[in-house]
Amino acid sequence: MRTLFLALIASVLFLAACGEKDLNVEKSIVLDSGLNVIYGSDDRKDYYQIRNMNIKKMAHSTVALVDKSDLRKIGSHYQVLRKSFAHEYGLCPNVKYGKQVSLSFCSGILVAKDLVLTAGHCVFDQDSCEETQFVFDF
Repeated sequence: MRTLFLALIASVLFLAACGEKDLNVEKSIVLDSGLNVIYGSDDRKDYYQIRNMNIKKMAHSTVALVDKSDLRKIGSHYQVLRKSFAHEYGLCPNVKYGKQVSLSFCSGILVAKDLVLTAGHCVFDQDSCEETQFVFDF
């Protein structure tokens, strides 16, 4: 049964790693149907709002997949060349997290020291992997 479960996961998800490369709309969801439909209240929290240290530790295994063209290296740091989430997606100005930068096109999790698990549509070949910056702690 475990083998079947792992095979199912493997068929849905794609393992991507490039080796040594540089690596709250309140539980409110607005549907993209032209209608302003809102469901529930948003209980998401920003990292700094989380008090549970186990959850914070797990958060460090989350990676943002970023197009390298959206970053500019300045010394040992990077400048983000993207606009806010609200601006990028044409959202209302009061949307939770709307003022934060919309940087990643996908996400993943670190499953080994040098291996990231992400969906197959995020990184689909070696070229797309090499054009992707894997950003942790963003």
